[in-house]
Amino acid sequence: MCLCTHQNNTDCFRFDRDTKFECDGYNYCENGGQCYQSHPFCPVASQCSCVECYFGTRCQLTTVGYSLSLDTILGYQIVALPSIHRQLSIIK
Repeated sequence: MCLCTHQNNTDCFRFDRDTKFECDGYNYCENGGQCYQSHPFCPVASQCSCVECYFGTRCQLTTVGYSLSLDTILGYQIVALPSIHRQLSIIK
């Protein structure tokens, strides 16, 4: 499985659909998302696999009831590090 980073690089790892790593007994994924981690005992990374109509790092965003969510439309405009005062006016 390969994931794209915000810098347009890929981060790939072996993915076995039958392997379930429970994220140390705590699934931080929301809305029925499944949590996968890099190793069962000493993980260095984890990832959510979202069910249909949900997305986001924790499957916290949805398109249910909308043809497009506002998060989908504006998400690429939001910059992670600057304060709200330094965001684009469309985000404020």
